[in-house]
Amino acid sequence: MKTFWTQLGRIVLAAAMVSWSAPLWAAGGPAGSNQPGNGRVLFDFTDGKAGPFTGGKFATMNGKSGLLVDNASLVCEQAQDWSGYDLLKIDVFNPADDPRILAVEIRDAQTTGYWTRVNYSTLAPPGKSTLTIPTDMYVGEKSRPGRPLIKGKVTFLALIPQDGALLFEAIRLEKLDTASVLFDGLQAFDFGDVHSPVMPGYKAVTAADAYNKGTGYGWLAGGYPHAFDGMQPDALFEDFITAADSKFQVDLPNGKYHACSFAP
Repeated sequence: MKTFWTQLGRIVLAAAMVSWSAPLWAAGGPAGSNQPGNGRVLFDFTDGKAGPFTGGKFATMNGKSGLLVDNASLVCEQAQDWSGYDLLKIDVFNPADDPRILAVEIRDAQTTGYWTRVNYSTLAPPGKSTLTIPTDMYVGEKSRPGRPLIKGKVTFLALIPQDGALLFEAIRLEKLDTASVLFDGLQAFDFGDVHSPVMPGYKAVTAADAYNKGTGYGWLAGGYPHAFDGMQPDALFEDFITAADSKFQVDLPNGKYHACSFAP
């Protein structure tokens, strides 16, 4: 049996997975998702204590307790070591009916100004949610990244709601635990440049990986795949391949499969 992804015109692939006799989603997420027991709580605001943070006040909303930030910034200038962790997770409650933008500013020991600090933004959906930010970030902006953040020498963290109040419950660090969500029959591919990082548990695929029977996968002749690396937000989605009239083939035994592709 041969499986391939194809599309007339332009195709963009950041990652793809094929699994036999098992669901693609294991333990709440795709291969590479975080699992409990791999984290460290940095700050817990549910007990009314702000710790080293300034700019918020303790409040309870819809049964959720934490630091309420409205027209202000929640700022921590305490030195932190994020080494060995892959994700920064923020438990937040948005009392509005619409998503609210959250700006995140992170500085390290080499920060001297705007372009040497991390300037990141994300959305907090209505109600309770957990915002996930990769710790392997670059200073500057997404469209103009600089050097990597020095995770072992973080000196400043600011959470800045842009268009209304947000209630912050906790901030923690977590590790990716790819091994716990892998299973027999799963093939996971990370598409990108030859120099790009590869998500643990995935097979690297570049634009030059033509199909051959030895590997059992690759690009078929006739297409024009090109690889790009945007350097953010993480090893899986920072890089991708675009191609016109291309086919990516995977050799599989006969059977029923789940197939899924991800685009940045």
